[in-house]
Amino acid sequence: MANFTEADMAAVVESFYTAATAMMAAEQGGTRREFPVMVAAMNELGTQYPDSAIVQALLASNPGSRQAQVTGALDGSTGALQDAALAAVKKAAQAIASVSPDEATTYQDAVLQVLDKVADAAGELGYFGSEGAGVSEGEAKFLDLIKAAMQ
Repeated sequence: MANFTEADMAAVVESFYTAATAMMAAEQGGTRREFPVMVAAMNELGTQYPDSAIVQALLASNPGSRQAQVTGALDGSTGALQDAALAAVKKAAQAIASVSPDEATTYQDAVLQVLDKVADAAGELGYFGSEGAGVSEGEAKFLDLIKAAMQ
């Protein structure tokens, strides 16, 4: 198991929430559906990555108890929230990579998995038309920015 500082691990955990909240803010409409999807996606990571210190710390943060935090953050500026998420994810990815390249890959995969599921949640409800689009333009753009930030 990698040796992360407590501060680094806290920043990594918060980066998940900040990024997921920013994804929810990328498009109006599906927040009620997106929060439970975020929680379920985070909990699924425990099965997929049972040996990951990062995932175990995320699960220990009790994702289901974060609804007030997430909802409160959605009241702010979408642009500011997305900027904060990009900075948090970039910083977390760099901190993890300096300690454990394996955990860095896990972090990137886990963030993208959670954000993909959050983005798909509103589309499943038909918010983006009947053409089968599961993700809005704003969500797709933000996902691309997150991918770039983690490189």
